[in-house]
Amino acid sequence: RNLGSDYEEVQKRTLTSWTNAKLSTIGDQISNIETDLKDGKRLLKLLSVVSGQPAPKPERMNMRIHQLANVAQALEFLQKLVRPDILPDIGNEAIVNGD
Repeated sequence: RNLGSDYEEVQKRTLTSWTNAKLSTIGDQISNIETDLKDGKRLLKLLSVVSGQPAPKPERMNMRIHQLANVAQALEFLQKLVRPDILPDIGNEAIVNGD
C-alpha cells in the first residue's frame, strides 16, 4: 500500500464516522460511504439533519430512475442552502454511479 491509498482510507473512515454521528440523531446509519448514499435517500436525510430543515421526500422505489431523482432532489436542496458557485460541478449520475 502507498501513502495515497492509506490517506484515502482514513478519509473514508472519517467521513463515514461523521455521517453516522449525524444520522444517529434520527436512528439511521451507513456502513459504506461509497455505496450507502448513492440512492439519495440517506443523502436527503443527512442534508436535513445538517441543515436543520426538512428535505424533500425521496422516491419510494429503488430503481435507477428513482435513485437519480432522489440525488437530483438532494443536490437542488443543497444548492438552495449554500451559494451555488461554491458547489463542485457534480451531477446526480456521478453519485448514483459511485464516481
